[in-house]
Amino acid sequence: MMRLIAASLALLMALAAPALAASYGTPKALLEHIYGQYAKGESEEEQDIYSLSLQQLFAADRQRASESEDAMSALDFDPFVLGQEVELGKVEIADPVVENGVTTVAVHFQNVGNDYTSVFSMVEEDGGWKIDDIAWPDGGRLSELLASDPMLN
Repeated sequence: MMRLIAASLALLMALAAPALAASYGTPKALLEHIYGQYAKGESEEEQDIYSLSLQQLFAADRQRASESEDAMSALDFDPFVLGQEVELGKVEIADPVVENGVTTVAVHFQNVGNDYTSVFSMVEEDGGWKIDDIAWPDGGRLSELLASDPMLN
């Protein structure tokens, strides 16, 4: 009987998980949430903030990194603050821009005394906005980094 109750509760929690995941009504609301977490001293590690295609790239990167002792993740820094250290200063999140069907949002921020601007490509999936890619000031993109093999670079 206890197993049946435990199994029922586990099933109920699994079915409710998507409903409990945060949904962001605007691209700016999602980015305000993310950078708000840093302001509280927390980092963003939720996978549900990413589009399905970006989640798949993260999964492939994790798989590649787990295949041998020498393998490592392509991502060795925090993609939101462009570093391993977080000393976040002023953050300005621009209004979304839609061009040729692509929604982007520029985020200007300071981290460890340096000024940066990252441009987030956003998509609407599963009833909310998700990050589909991040373009960094050096010309790199999160999707390209995750798709690359760090052992070959």
